[in-house]
Amino acid sequence: MGLAAVVRHRRDAGPAPDRGAGTGRRAGQLLRLEGPIAQDYSDDYGLDKSSLLGAIQAFRRQYDTVFIHLSDLTVTVAEDHQTAEAVLIAKVLATPAGSVTATEVRQERVRLYFRKTDRGWLLFRTESPELKFD
Repeated sequence: MGLAAVVRHRRDAGPAPDRGAGTGRRAGQLLRLEGPIAQDYSDDYGLDKSSLLGAIQAFRRQYDTVFIHLSDLTVTVAEDHQTAEAVLIAKVLATPAGSVTATEVRQERVRLYFRKTDRGWLLFRTESPELKFD
């Protein structure tokens, strides 16, 4: 979920995907998403890495197309270059399974915390704007 890009995820063309098994292209994309998330990930909703990935998978099963537009992005890297904070507005548009019309699912300000490791930058915390923003 780079941060300065618009991320567009579309399902495979062809037969309807198996929404229950999590196999195929979506499972591969979920595995790619898993890599940049730290094992000790946590957020204001009480999710850890495993439950976050499960929530993403459950969300994706409800929609054929998901478009996430990121705006107002500000990234601050700590002086020691070991941590960074990104603040942004994420607007999610999604097409419900079986529909042809996209609808806005959610728009909110988000604060993401990253830690530099030997594997690159890993997301270790996400904060809710209502709880933490000034």
